[in-house]
Amino acid sequence: DVTDYVNHMRKSNTVSGIQRVVKSIISQSDIDEDVFFSIFYKGSFYIFNKNSGNSYSQIIENFLIWKRNFRTITSKRTSIRVRISAIRNAINAKQDNFLSKLIFTNNDNFFIFGSAWDNFRLLSGLSTMKRKHNFIISAFIHDLIPYYGENFVSFGAYMNFRRYLYWINDNVEQIICNSNYSKIELVKCKIVENADKAQVVP
Repeated sequence: DVTDYVNHMRKSNTVSGIQRVVKSIISQSDIDEDVFFSIFYKGSFYIFNKNSGNSYSQIIENFLIWKRNFRTITSKRTSIRVRISAIRNAINAKQDNFLSKLIFTNNDNFFIFGSAWDNFRLLSGLSTMKRKHNFIISAFIHDLIPYYGENFVSFGAYMNFRRYLYWINDNVEQIICNSNYSKIELVKCKIVENADKAQVVP
């Protein structure tokens, strides 16, 4: 799931840290036909269609162009000329028909790439789907900086991240860590009771 990446790129063209990792995986994934990228959009999970022949990275980029132009079209602060240009760009990007609703099966492995820890609508929707279809959830944890409190992040981010870690403990079968340090901290803070549940990126 690349919801976090897409939400970031809708607001900024600058990638850093975890977005760079996700972008690299997307660009390399075209060799594996069993890989599909999803996004939580309007209350449901959708996959990016590859039926147009474009690569996943191009399809996702077209989706981002469409969303950015849609925001420009609906803004009252933009001129008529800019809106017309945005409409043309949005139509060109939309021709890929990039999204279709995701149907889960018991054999699926749903991998959360981005942070997603402040998107509880996504997490709640995923918990509901998991109860219905009993698939595997894996999650990537970049670091535990928000866990250590207001010295590093806002109080809201601190509370949301702790809530996310509780969600992970209840719903996730496998955690992928960015480093051995992150894995050790997960176990030391008793976020993960079984150390085998967390693995480090090779």
